[in-house]
Amino acid sequence: MALELIVHEEEAYVALELNGDLDTDAEKLPHEVARLAREHGTPVVIDLIGVRLTTSMGVGMLVEAYKAARRAGIRILFTGIQPQVRTVLAHTKLDTVFEIVKDRAAAAASISS
Repeated sequence: MALELIVHEEEAYVALELNGDLDTDAEKLPHEVARLAREHGTPVVIDLIGVRLTTSMGVGMLVEAYKAARRAGIRILFTGIQPQVRTVLAHTKLDTVFEIVKDRAAAAASISS
């Protein structure tokens, strides 16, 4: 299933909701994160609620999105991580690198504190 990126502008951050498979279509993710960081200058929340499957390329694109935000000096958080994706992040130890929160409400609370 093609990856769909949906932008939600919130008061203190911008959320990028992902729906579909995190695979070859994920190559657009780092570019979109960089654009949002430039245009909004607020934290970016990657909401993976609609992602059930990821490939190694998809994981690589999450890393590239993380790096794009960090290069821009923007905080990036990940939320809505489904069990299969969480397992992949745990195996790659990315769950110790990425700032992962339960949902967007938790992201908002973390950003506000």
